[in-house]
Amino acid sequence: MRHKMMERAYKNVGWRYIFVQAAVAGEGGNITFYHNNDESLQEWGFSDHDRADVARRAGNHGFKPGIKESVPAVRLSEWLTNEILDRDIPTTIHGNYTSGPKVVMKMDIESLEFKVLPDIWFTGVLCNTIDYIFGELHDHPIDYEQDKITGKGDLHLGRGESYKFLSTVMKCFNSFKGCKTRIEELDDESYLDDGMPFPNATDKGR
Repeated sequence: MRHKMMERAYKNVGWRYIFVQAAVAGEGGNITFYHNNDESLQEWGFSDHDRADVARRAGNHGFKPGIKESVPAVRLSEWLTNEILDRDIPTTIHGNYTSGPKVVMKMDIESLEFKVLPDIWFTGVLCNTIDYIFGELHDHPIDYEQDKITGKGDLHLGRGESYKFLSTVMKCFNSFKGCKTRIEELDDESYLDDGMPFPNATDKGR
């Protein structure tokens, strides 16, 4: 597995890289994911949406049903609070920095951003931990039923609507000057085939 190979390679040169085998979500527990028959594309579509079901609702019956798998989930707002907010800042500075370290996060979580982003926004943890987020927005149908006790939820968006909805919310967020975080839509998978080798002993200290 690529991430485990990266973990070993980074450790060998004294760099810290930790691969957490869990999904990020708006709450902890387990999530049902689907293998959506795209192994040739390194399973880019592995998500909580069954692609065949999404296509069928759009009138396309040509997709093979996905295979279910239960995946452990970590509530991202809690993880950021525990691992990033009060972390020990290194005393040794690599490079010419005057304003301290920056935290950058790539987010490509196959439509779970509709649960994760509101959670890290409204808990307040986002503005205190992350400087820049970039990632892909997914135009999947969203059907979140209303919680009978809290009244929360009740979000229903079709294809086309979901992307426009989240894009507008992101613009509103970026317009707020009281938060250091900036969020940008930028999907880039080129690292998978860029031909760059893993770091080795000659890279120590860089």
